[in-house]
Amino acid sequence: MQEWHRLKKTVRRNLCGVRWDSAWLHLRRDWGDEFANIMQLMEVLQVLPLATAKVERAFSLMNRVKTDWRVNLGTSTLEDLMTISLEGPAEDEYNSNNAVTAWYRAGKQSRRPDTQPSRNLSQEQPAPVDEPTTPAEEEEEEIMELDV
Repeated sequence: MQEWHRLKKTVRRNLCGVRWDSAWLHLRRDWGDEFANIMQLMEVLQVLPLATAKVERAFSLMNRVKTDWRVNLGTSTLEDLMTISLEGPAEDEYNSNNAVTAWYRAGKQSRRPDTQPSRNLSQEQPAPVDEPTTPAEEEEEEIMELDV
């Protein structure tokens, strides 16, 4: 308690009229050894959050992103999805064409490079290039036209 009373007197005598952020810098630099306990207490208080609302929002978001259907999400994927949800554009402002095109192109490559096909695909005859016959093929052609 004596240390607290000495600190109050020191502040009144030497730091009257100085802003609080500057006063704490002066106290730590000039009188840090004399008021070691109070300086240590101030360092602890500076790292404590004033409110838990931000943490609660983060947990709420994590619970919305990581549902029972997504229980196997990795930490980095979960972090990426949460970042997009927090800092990304609104759904109605986002144009997904570029993302869909990138995903589509990446799908043409093997997603598992160490896995060998179960049958020899090189012996099969390539399909003739005609008009698309299925809705999936029509969608593929539309995506390809977007790239041009």
